Amino acid sequence: MVQLLGLLVVTFVLIASLTSIDDMLFEFGGLALGALVFMLGKWMERPGTA
Repeated sequence: MVQLLGLLVVTFVLIASLTSIDDMLFEFGGLALGALVFMLGKWMERPGTA
């Protein structure tokens, strides 16, 4: 579930940067945030953690 949220963040940032927003900080910050959320989801789903 957390991984899906991370993918949604990355997808939103990519679509927004292609259509209207032309800010490099927004693009890289959003992509980094999405990747961080995705990795957090991967870490949480490992057996023995939660």
